[in-house]
Amino acid sequence: VCLSWWIPFIDLFSNVLFLKSIPYYIMLLHRADRQQFLTGIGKKDIMTTAFKEVRSMRIASIIIGVLLVFTSVWCLAHPGATYLSLAFLLGAVMFLHGVTALFGYLMIRRLHKKGQGWLLADGIFTTMLSLVVLFNQIVADAVVPVFFGLWLLHSGVARIVSTLNERGIKEGFWLFFIGIISMVAGLYPLVDAILFDLSLMMMIGIIFLVQGVNMLYLGASSLTDAEE
Repeated sequence: VCLSWWIPFIDLFSNVLFLKSIPYYIMLLHRADRQQFLTGIGKKDIMTTAFKEVRSMRIASIIIGVLLVFTSVWCLAHPGATYLSLAFLLGAVMFLHGVTALFGYLMIRRLHKKGQGWLLADGIFTTMLSLVVLFNQIVADAVVPVFFGLWLLHSGVARIVSTLNERGIKEGFWLFFIGIISMVAGLYPLVDAILFDLSLMMMIGIIFLVQGVNMLYLGASSLTDAEE
């Protein structure tokens, strides 16, 4: 039942992302550096196509952000649900999040030679953690909020460190601010029992909500900057 709404989003995501065309255009970019017009395709045309791919990544990031927010709303609306009933869904959304971040980094790095190091770190870490969730390697409920909290904490720290190391990036202030919010929200599960003692689903919902906002911000700003 939990997966009935999920399948159409997977199809939409794969169609928007154009995953099959990405290696092809990366190959063309390298070829254009060596032989700009020998193949009959100008470098300008190839770069125009690359910008279209970045635009597709922007749309994909917004879709994943919406999925993360939707998942968080469901968790907040069903605080009595069990983790195992949603483990596959949570892992699948995390996996798409990680893959989108990785492809977003590759696209931005291809067009701009600096910045977005946090995106690479976040993509790798999120993809690895999603596999842990998908293969049901978390057996104790007490570990679940700490696990997802560390995921969000890493995302926040990666943004903060990237902002401090790469001061020339345009969206540095907001990236730093979102990093602080993510870090604080990621630390909360460690002290939840002392403060509000929220249910497991509510804590997961808060974490996915913050990550959803992170992805929406990525689609609205970072990838847009790559197009400029």
